[in-house]
Amino acid sequence: DDYVLIYNDLADVTPDTTLVLPIEQGNTWTVYADAADTMTAEVIGQADVTVPAGAYEDCWDIQYTSLGQTQDNWFADGIGIVRHHMTMVSQAFFSEFTKELTDVDLQ
Repeated sequence: DDYVLIYNDLADVTPDTTLVLPIEQGNTWTVYADAADTMTAEVIGQADVTVPAGAYEDCWDIQYTSLGQTQDNWFADGIGIVRHHMTMVSQAFFSEFTKELTDVDLQ
């Protein structure tokens, strides 16, 4: 099995599993788990995504969830994340935002 891991900093000895490869619709995994929270990920499917940096076909939508928070990251082949959408809900507030790739230079 192949994984893409993410480290919080150079001293981090327990990385989180941000992706499990190959990416296939319906795959699920635990990104991290501790006493306070567990984040899980699920491959939702593929979609064409248009952002300021261009149009990308068949981007993988991977949804991450934990404690009232949902994040969708759309990954374009050969590029990486082209769109990120986060929703946070609690008893006190609702927050939602989107980040999109604005430029890319692959030289």
